[in-house]
Parts: sequence; structure tokens; C-alpha cells
Amino acid sequence: MNKEFLGQVFTPDHIVNKMINLITITNPVLVLEPSSGNGNFYYELKRKYKNVIGIEIDEKVAHKNAVIKSFFDTKFKPDVIIGNPPYVEFKNIKNRPHTNYLIHKPNLFHFFLEKSISDLLDNGEIIWIVASNIFTNSSARKLNKEIYDNFSITYWEEVSENVWDGASVPTAILKLIKTKNHPNKIDYFFSNGKIIFGSFLKINSKTEIKVGGASGFNSSLEKGNVEFVISSTERTKKTIFIKYEPYKWIRPVPKPPKNFTFMIFVNCKTRKKNPFYILENLKKGEFINYDASVLCIYTFSTRKNALDLLNKLNAYDWVKAGIKKDGRYHFSQSILKAILK
Repeated sequence: MNKEFLGQVFTPDHIVNKMINLITITNPVLVLEPSSGNGNFYYELKRKYKNVIGIEIDEKVAHKNAVIKSFFDTKFKPDVIIGNPPYVEFKNIKNRPHTNYLIHKPNLFHFFLEKSISDLLDNGEIIWIVASNIFTNSSARKLNKEIYDNFSITYWEEVSENVWDGASVPTAILKLIKTKNHPNKIDYFFSNGKIIFGSFLKINSKTEIKVGGASGFNSSLEKGNVEFVISSTERTKKTIFIKYEPYKWIRPVPKPPKNFTFMIFVNCKTRKKNPFYILENLKKGEFINYDASVLCIYTFSTRKNALDLLNKLNAYDWVKAGIKKDGRYHFSQSILKAILK
């Protein structure tokens, strides 16, 4: 219950020590841990710094000397904020905090981030272990813009999913400093409401990206005469033929844009080394249906240019961008729109 509604997953000691070693302020005014739990961070911090406060809403798990209170009811002004903010889906947040930036259905860690950047003193540091989609979730597009314009991300490291006891959320260690152009600022860009690590994938021609249709039909295939690209096509290069029943499907098949030339496909989730592919037998301007587990990049150029784009996509550093985690790609329409420029 506490994991679902309070996001209580405690941080391993080796991660705690690694994060504390990222603090570069010599004599912090205040080191704050906004979700302090049983004290994994707190006791290590107390060994190094004089002024440390750990906040914990749940007195059942709180360590000795914890401030038993919601972080959102506090008014501290720290120059270091460190820890593991709770991961709680929007539907499970019982008392949703006020927000000036977040929209749609943000996770609780987004609310923690918004308050933290507001409370942090100038040139202060936030060092967190967070869900690795913290900057790519569409709910945080305004918050991301505020961070991109007024903060510097100086550290980002993907963490293996197997470090967590009973949880498999892809995570990363983040260091954020409240100054716009810190000398240790790493490479990232803002696009389509997202902060993405690395650089734009520059292309020379127009593209359009769409999600496939007929979501869920793979579980009950019927023989038919309409050809579809499905998730296994990436591996087998083979399509299937199904009975065309768009009114019964969750998502209608998208209409192709006018005057497109070639279609580049990729599965939304895949482990294939080179995930992007073109069906070799398709002619210029020929359209083929594709399932909702598949994304399509429509090109408006020559076959040579389409193949050049294909090679660039497969050579792009998706690990640095945070899209490939523990060997698996996590693509979305909005991610591809953000990266292609």
C-alpha cells in the first residue's frame, strides 16, 4: 500500500554514497531530503554536514529526528536537495499539490521537482535518483521549459533496473544546479516540451511521424486480405493479412500524408540492435497499414535520402538520449518528433 500511494522504495547504500559524493558545495547552508524514509541518506549526510533536515510524511517508517510532515507544507530554503522522491501515479495521489507548471496527469515526483526548484537557493544543487522519463513526460513540458531556461543539468546517469527491491522502474541519477550556464553543464536540448540528452538528429528533408492503428488486434487474428506491419515484422520482415474491421478496433488505422515517398518503421518497444527498418519491396508512395505497436516515419524525399535517414536513426545515441534502457528501446511519437530536426 505504501509503495502504491506513498512511493516508498528505499535507495541502496552504494547509490546513496555515490549521490552524496556529487555534492560540491563545501559548507551548505542546509541539506534537505524531502522524502527521507528510514534515513538511508539522512545518517550519511549527518556524518558530513552540520545542517541536515529529513522530511518524511509517514511516521511509521520515519527515522529518528525526521520532520513528520508533507514536503508541500514546508518552507525551507536549502542550497542542497538530495534523495529519492516518491514515484506515485497521478490516479494514486490522494492530496494533489498545487502546481503552476504541470498539466494532464503528472507523477508525484514531478510535483516534488516543481517545489524543489522553487525552494532551492540560487546556485544550489538538486541531486536525485528519479524515473528516467522525468524530462520526457508530456505532463511536464512547462516545467521542462523553466528548467531548460534557468537551470543547468550537470550530471545524468542511467541506473540498472535490478538495483531496486520489488520495483522495475527505469531510473537515473540527476544533478541540477540553479544557474543558467554552469561550466559543467552537459549536452542536452529542449524540443517538443522535452529535455533530451545529446543533440538533435539533423535531417535534410521533411518527415511526418504517426502511430499505427488497430491496437490489440494481434491477440485475435483472423485471416483476411488486408496487409499489416506488426511488431514481429521488425524481426521476420514478414507482414500478415487480417480481416479489416476498423469500427471494432481501439485505434483506427491512420491515413497516410499526401505525397509521401517512403515509410520507415520502428517498434515502440524493442531490443533489436538496429530497430529502424524499411520494407524493401515497397515502391515509392506505396502505403501499408501498421499496428499500434509500430511507429512510422513518413519521408518526402528520394529513396537514397530515406535510406540515409534510416542509417542515421540506427546510429543515433539512444542510450545517451535516455530512450534505450537496460538494452531495450522505448520509442514514442513525441520522442521522435522532438529528436528529428
